[in-house]
Amino acid sequence: MAEALLHFLGVQTAVLCVAVPVALLLRAGLLRLGCPGAAYVAWLGLPLALLAAALPRPALAPIQVDWPAGVLAAVPSQAAASWWPEVARSPWVPLLVAVWMAGAVVCAAMLVRQQRRYLQSLTRTPQGWRSPHGSSPALLGVLRPHVVLPADFEARYDAQEQALVLAHEHTHQRRRDNAWNLLATALLLMHWFNPLAWLAGHRMRADQELSCDDAVVRRQPASVHAYVRALAKAQPGTSALWASPWASVHPLIERIRMLTIHRSSPTRRRAGMALAAAVALAGAGLAYAGLEVAPASDASKTRYADIRLKLRIDGKDVASPRMVAQLGSKASLAFDPKRPDGAGPAGPRWEMDFTTTREADGRLKIVSQIRAGTPAREVGTHTHIASEGEAITLNEIVPGPNGHLEVERVVRLVDKLPGK
Repeated sequence: MAEALLHFLGVQTAVLCVAVPVALLLRAGLLRLGCPGAAYVAWLGLPLALLAAALPRPALAPIQVDWPAGVLAAVPSQAAASWWPEVARSPWVPLLVAVWMAGAVVCAAMLVRQQRRYLQSLTRTPQGWRSPHGSSPALLGVLRPHVVLPADFEARYDAQEQALVLAHEHTHQRRRDNAWNLLATALLLMHWFNPLAWLAGHRMRADQELSCDDAVVRRQPASVHAYVRALAKAQPGTSALWASPWASVHPLIERIRMLTIHRSSPTRRRAGMALAAAVALAGAGLAYAGLEVAPASDASKTRYADIRLKLRIDGKDVASPRMVAQLGSKASLAFDPKRPDGAGPAGPRWEMDFTTTREADGRLKIVSQIRAGTPAREVGTHTHIASEGEAITLNEIVPGPNGHLEVERVVRLVDKLPGK
C-alpha cells in the first residue's frame, strides 16, 4: 500500500511540474491579450491533467497458451512507468509516506485554524453577517454561499461602489468559485511539499479576482473609475478556505492596470476561452497517454527484453511461450492448463508478470510475479539479477488443483521487436 501511494504521488508530482509552468505561460499570454476570464479557465488544466494521470489503464488481454507446448509470437506489453525510481522498493518508503502524511495534516490544521479564526470574527446582524471594521467584503461558504460585509461597509463605500462590490461577489457566487477554491486547497494539501503547487494556488486565486473584475466592468463599462476607487479603499482579504474576498492577496496595482487597459473584443475573448479549454483538454490527454508508455530519449537506443519460458505443471511440459517487452515495461501472460486430449481444463488459471531492467554493471534485473486461481491471488514474487542468457528456474507449489508450477526463464536483450 505504501509503495502504491508513493508511486501515485510521484506520478502526480511529475504531471504538476510540467502542467504548472505551461499554465503560467498560457495565463501570461492571455492576460496580455486582455482576456482574464480565459486566464482563469486555463487553470482548469491542472486538475484535469492530474485526474487523467490517475485514471486506470486498460488491462492487457491475457495470452492464451494452448496445450501442447508451442512458440508464441511477439507479445505487446503493458507498459509500466520505467522512469519511476527504485525508491519504490526501498526500506525508506514507509518513512517517506509518514512524512508526507504528517505534512498534509499540519497544513490542513493550519488552514482550518485560519477558517475558524475568520468565522469567530464574524457577527450576525439584521442586515446579515458582518466582519470587523476595515476588513474586506467576501463571499463565504460552498454549498450555500453568502456575502459577508465589513461593519463599516456603508460608511466606507458610496452607493455606486457598494453596488460594484456586491456585483463582484455575486459573480463569484454564480461561478461557484468557492467550490473551485476548495478543490485547489485539496490539491495543495496533497502537494504541500511542492513549491509549484503553492505558486499555482496563489496565481489561480489572483486570476479568479481579475476575471471577476473584468466580468463586472464589461457589464458596466461606465463604472471603471468607481470600481478603481472601490479597490483603492479595500484592505487585504481573508485567508479563509471557503471565502472569495473582494481584495485578494493579488497586488491591487495589477488589478487596477487590468481594469484601465483597452477591453478585449468579444471575438478575442471567445478565442481566448477556446484556446484555454483546448490546452487544458490536450494537457489531460497527454497526461494520460504520456504515462502509458515510458518514452525513450533516443528511439535508436531502445532495447527489448526477449523472454523465453518453459512452463511445466507437476513435471509435465505445458507451453513454451515467448514475450518481448521494452526494458522497464511489464510483460504479462495468463494461461489455463488444458488436458492433453483437449477435453477440458486441467486446472485453474496461472498469471505471470515479468519486468526487466538493466543494472549499472550490465546484468539484468528481472522481477517475476506469479498468481494462481480464480480470482487470482499472488503466490510468489521473485527478484533475480542474472547475466544475459542465463537460465533461471522458478518453482511455485500451490495446494489444491493448481499443483506445482515450474518456470524456466531465459532473458536476452534485442534491439527490435520480432518481425520489424
